[in-house]
Amino acid sequence: MFAFRKRLAFSTTRSARKSNHWSDQNIDRRVRSQRQILGSKQPCARRASSTYSLIRSIWRSWFAGGPQSPSPTDTGRLNPFKSSQPSRRVEIDSLRRYLGHPHTTVCKSELEPSSILFKIDPEHEVLSTWSFNSDGVLKIPGAPPKWSPRTLPVYLKATGQLPRATAYQPILSRIAQETHLADISTTPSILANLFKFCASRRPGQNAFVFSIQQNTLVMFGMRFKRQALSPGSPTELVNNSDLGNFGMAFERAFTRPEPGMSPDSRHIQFIRYTFGKLSILARCEVDAWRLPKGINESVESKHDWDKKVRLELKCIRRKEFRARIMSTMPQAWFSRTKQMEVGLHSGNGTITEVRRIRVRELREKWARTNQTELQKLHSLLCRLRVEASSSETGVCVGVFNQSAEDNTLEVFSMAKKHTRLYEDFGFLHRLEGEPTGDHESNLRLR
Repeated sequence: MFAFRKRLAFSTTRSARKSNHWSDQNIDRRVRSQRQILGSKQPCARRASSTYSLIRSIWRSWFAGGPQSPSPTDTGRLNPFKSSQPSRRVEIDSLRRYLGHPHTTVCKSELEPSSILFKIDPEHEVLSTWSFNSDGVLKIPGAPPKWSPRTLPVYLKATGQLPRATAYQPILSRIAQETHLADISTTPSILANLFKFCASRRPGQNAFVFSIQQNTLVMFGMRFKRQALSPGSPTELVNNSDLGNFGMAFERAFTRPEPGMSPDSRHIQFIRYTFGKLSILARCEVDAWRLPKGINESVESKHDWDKKVRLELKCIRRKEFRARIMSTMPQAWFSRTKQMEVGLHSGNGTITEVRRIRVRELREKWARTNQTELQKLHSLLCRLRVEASSSETGVCVGVFNQSAEDNTLEVFSMAKKHTRLYEDFGFLHRLEGEPTGDHESNLRLR
């Protein structure tokens, strides 16, 4: 077998040198041709591009005398078997080096559950609604897209192949700071991550920013954006996790935007509810809405949310359906989601079935079984209010440390009072840098 492999390698090398069929130039040309069809409806196009990149790397290491410098068409990986995304540990270590020593450390084992029994399905009130268009149009009050079912099956493009939605978080962050109607102003995703920390689970984010604004604890999320291959612009900054996702495409295909709004518009609702002794103002994104049966749409007010049903849209692989639905229960409970419309596919983006999930019954069962974790979360939120108030600058960064023996939350105090914060952290040096003039979300906390 070894002799056969040796003869095969020798013959392959000799034929390659003779015909130059496997030269870097020819392989790069083939890679470029494959990348040009990434926007088409061929589900295997991305795999073909990865295959040619793998072949080129193997050719350089085996037949061309070792690895060479990458060409402009490389995706930045010298090792084809290693992921191009930096690990969570690399991101956390980089953030620690920038922030310095933690102001304090919160251990999960130190959190004492409060004595409050949380309601299974607490009521909430909608304070305001906002719609943001891709060209900067703002509607107040606004309405989310209307649920519009289609005849199945429906083929979807991957999210990474669709235009990115407009960054609207700066406006929402400013609104959240000026609207001091609650003890805590945040998003359901941050509350869900803090709940996972209290439940000894892995949070979906590495860090978050929180500060005290006129006795209101305001919390923002931090998401690291990385370089990834995107059709039409190899250097475009996108979320790598979105490249093989169909969530945004499912929303556009099965909804109809309100008049005057583009298909990539976003709708935000500010809802308020009580969480034990704390009042929470949550910024929730609504994917779609529909009217219950028996209600005539023509006689109802356009913005009467007492009669409408808020929908959350999900696009899930069929084999991951149950696990994914149960993993969304924390965020569904904090956002008060009642129903979901779930599109099922087999991994190729072809929706073959749409299921309606009544989340209200599921989240009631979830709240009964997680009373202890909710009580610990209540204690943690009270602790964060104290830490932000005692900080010299009033602005802190919380970093989840999952490598410790006991899960810990490290709290860092920002170095300056007037620190420029970014909702999406493209690079750490932008934290205190000057405005770059691009579309990245930025705001100044006062």
